[in-house]
Amino acid sequence: MNEISNGNFGYRFGIKAEGEFGALSGAFNTMAERIQLQLRAKDQLLMDVSHELRSPLGRIKMATEMLGDEALKPQIKDDIREMEELIAELLEIYRVQETAGLGVQEERRIKVDIGRAVRDVIEPFARNSPGIEYRMDSDEMSVHADLKPLMRAIRNVVENAVKFSRHQTSPVQVRVGLSKDDSNNGRKYVEIEIRDFGIGMSGEQQTRIFEPFYRADSSRVRETGGFGLGLPLARAIVRSHRGTIECESQLDKGTVFRIYLPCA
Repeated sequence: MNEISNGNFGYRFGIKAEGEFGALSGAFNTMAERIQLQLRAKDQLLMDVSHELRSPLGRIKMATEMLGDEALKPQIKDDIREMEELIAELLEIYRVQETAGLGVQEERRIKVDIGRAVRDVIEPFARNSPGIEYRMDSDEMSVHADLKPLMRAIRNVVENAVKFSRHQTSPVQVRVGLSKDDSNNGRKYVEIEIRDFGIGMSGEQQTRIFEPFYRADSSRVRETGGFGLGLPLARAIVRSHRGTIECESQLDKGTVFRIYLPCA
C-alpha cells in the first residue's frame, strides 16, 4: 500500500494464493492498473493539446507584429510568452516521466558533487530578501544525476520557498547532509532540506501541493501566481533519479521540503 500511496501505480502484488488473499491481491492489481491507464490517458491528452497549441500561438505572434495599435502589443506578447512557458513546462514534465520509465536518462548521468550543485543553485537567490543560509553537514556527498534537470528541480523548490517567505522573516535555510534513515534498500541517501519561515500551508494544501496547476495562494498575479507546475516538475525529476521529495508545513510558521537522492 505504501507504493501506491507514494504514487507508484506500476506496483503489483506478487501473491498467487488461493481463496480470499488471492482474490484481494487480484482486485488490488486490477484497480492499480486501471488507475495507471486513466492517468496515462489524461497525461497523453494534456500533452497532445499542448503540442497542438504551438501552431496557433505562432500564428498569433505573427499577427501581433502586424497590429496597428502599439499600446496593445506588449500585453499580447506577454500573454503569448506566458502560454509558451506553460506549454514548455507541461512538455518537460511529460518528457521526464516518460524517459524515466524507459531508463533513457541513465546515459546522461554523471557523478555530481551535490553540495556544490546546490550552492550554485541558491547563489542567485541569496542576494534577494529574505536571503538564504546554506549549510553542508559533510564534505563529500555525491549522486549520479542528469545535472541540468536536477538543478532545475532544486531551483524550483528554493524559488518556491523564497516566494512564499515574508521579507521580514528569517532567511530561507538550505542544508545538505546524509540522511539519518539509510535503511531503505540498504542504500545511503543524500538529504537536501529547504526550510522557510513564511506563510505556510494548511493540511489540505500540503496534500495537493504536487498536483499540476494547483497553487496554494490561489493567486492569478503573474509576479507571484505562477502556473502551479514548478513543484510537480521537481517531483517528477527527483523520482526519475530514484529519489523522493516530502513536504511539511504549518500556517504562519513556514514550510520545509526534503529531497532524498541515492548516494553515488
